Amino acid sequence: MNPTRPTNPPLLRCAAVVACRNEADLLSQHLPLWIAEGLEVVIIDHSSNDATRAVAEAWLGRGVLAVQRLEWLGEFSLEQQLAAKEAAIQGLEHDWVVHLDTDEW
Repeated sequence: MNPTRPTNPPLLRCAAVVACRNEADLLSQHLPLWIAEGLEVVIIDHSSNDATRAVAEAWLGRGVLAVQRLEWLGEFSLEQQLAAKEAAIQGLEHDWVVHLDTDEW
């Protein structure tokens, strides 16, 4: 703890739920920014075949709360993705939860 800088707990505990597929480049850029803003993040990996999961797992315990897998059914399904996000949100105890895409910062 730095004695010259007081530490205050955040007014609200905020989380983000991010579903992504093959977004390793964007996730590696934006995940540190979200965490620096005070968000705790749940990543839903939509069965990526790039380094998306590895990027997310590298931040476990350092701002990423969980990395979950969502089965790829051959095409994008917003309904499937929103159901996975809703299930992830149900497991959180945060004051505020947002859902983000990997291209948002």
